[in-house]
Amino acid sequence: MNEIVTCPSCGQKNRIAKQHHGDPICGRCSALLRVNHKSRSHSHNHDNVAKGIKYKELWLIIILLILLAFLLALNIVKLSNRNNTHAETPRYLSPTEEVKIKPRNEINQILNLTEENNYEQEIVTPEKQPIEHNEPPEPSLVSVPLPNNGEVQMFTDQSRVAPLRIETSGDSYYLVKLVQAYTNNAVMTVFVHGGQSVELQVPLGDYEVKYASGQNWYGYEHLFGEKTSYNKADTTFNFQNNGYQISGYTIVLYQVANGNLHTSKISPSEF
Repeated sequence: MNEIVTCPSCGQKNRIAKQHHGDPICGRCSALLRVNHKSRSHSHNHDNVAKGIKYKELWLIIILLILLAFLLALNIVKLSNRNNTHAETPRYLSPTEEVKIKPRNEINQILNLTEENNYEQEIVTPEKQPIEHNEPPEPSLVSVPLPNNGEVQMFTDQSRVAPLRIETSGDSYYLVKLVQAYTNNAVMTVFVHGGQSVELQVPLGDYEVKYASGQNWYGYEHLFGEKTSYNKADTTFNFQNNGYQISGYTIVLYQVANGNLHTSKISPSEF
């Protein structure tokens, strides 16, 4: 860049380059011109300052690189120490399953392995035996004499006027029970021997017929024991007086050709 300098003698303005060496003179009167050396020194100082800044930046970069290299070396050392620690420390599979490392001589003692007698001994883990709950045995039932064929138990004071005939076959015994169809209240029972029949009168009403059968009799509480068979007729029996005659029924407790009585199994509690 050029610098404008005014001649002190004639007032002529002269253009002088900043890189000019020596003392400049006026182009009109040839008088010596006074150049502003401050601007030159300022430019020179500016260049020196720029160079100083560049050197500082370079040193900062060098210092940062050194710090990064130090940190990297420190991390490598930590990783190496961690790997060594994991290799020496036993691993835990779970809070309840621990891997234990036993000395070799202790393992040999457990397995009974020696150099002279080199064989493997099978280790058998005892099986867990189920816990047995000793419940008191049920009292054994004692059979009692059979009731007479046709023996009746009544649970009502109603008059017995409607006819009923019950026929059986085989060697089983039967306890036939009449209950009210809509209240399930027991009305009467009759005991029938297998292969025999019974004729009796029952109170008027609508009844369901249930019966228990078996071989050994243990009384009216236990009936025929655990082997008691419980059944119920699927038909409701209507014993009634229509003013001219009293209706009655004949029940056959064995299979007959063209029979119209169907029965179903029931539970002891339903009997």
